[in-house]
Amino acid sequence: MTMKLLSAENSTTSASQHDFKNAQSTKDSNDDDALIDKFALLRAPSQLALQIKKNNNNKYLSSNTSLKNSSSSSPSSSPSFYENLSAKKSQSSSSKNPASSSSSSSSRDAASSLLLSLRGVRMGADLTKKFMKYAERNTRNDKETCGILCGALKNNHFDITAVILPPQSGTANTTTTMGEEKLIELQISKNLLTLGWIHTHPSQACFLSSIDLHTQFSYQVMMPEAIAIVMAPTDRRRTEGIFSLTDRGLSVLASCTKSGFHEHPQPVSLYRNASHVEVSQHSKTIFYDLR
Repeated sequence: MTMKLLSAENSTTSASQHDFKNAQSTKDSNDDDALIDKFALLRAPSQLALQIKKNNNNKYLSSNTSLKNSSSSSPSSSPSFYENLSAKKSQSSSSKNPASSSSSSSSRDAASSLLLSLRGVRMGADLTKKFMKYAERNTRNDKETCGILCGALKNNHFDITAVILPPQSGTANTTTTMGEEKLIELQISKNLLTLGWIHTHPSQACFLSSIDLHTQFSYQVMMPEAIAIVMAPTDRRRTEGIFSLTDRGLSVLASCTKSGFHEHPQPVSLYRNASHVEVSQHSKTIFYDLR
């Protein structure tokens, strides 16, 4: 039912600590810049993004309070999650340089346009079928299997060219990854960006659980185009889904401090089918099994 990644609260590998320190030293002095830190795109986001979320939790809570207030009076005019971030960045810049305040509105609009314009993601039609072959044994034993979607940016769109199956242990509704340093080393050696994740629901429906939603948040907050693929072979309605979080989902999850399985208000509104994904018959996917 869910994929559970190692978080900052759990054991953290020395490699991950080193990467996080390097990322912190290269980002701008404005903490929000870490959300789109290009350095992090070469890394598995599980620990880095969750640490960033933890460090910036108060900022998220503050921005989402304003979101709720504005939505109560005019829902249609509420700013999106990314618009809110870009507005904060513009305000910070204006306060440092008063002379630029007159152009803050146009700068904010430009930043919002950049963040809101999702680039397309192309994946091979063979990806899900091949993944299910790698997951076959676990699926028979009612255990989840997970993989990391990786690829590259080409001509202003992302191509998912590889799936990495990290060391992991699974149950009927959880998957815990281990040995993250192996995953990072492989991504660096192959120059692979993290574009999302895929996992199975061996005996459950095709949806994102509460923990899945938080996992997807850790990916999507680092890269807006990141996707979550769920494979549910026993679901008679749909056996697979390609999802991404909505603006409301990003806002709700940014302010949620709960862990484990828990309820979110109107969970169906927190994610949607990822319309920016194209399935290509010509694209091929390489698999790296590190288990």
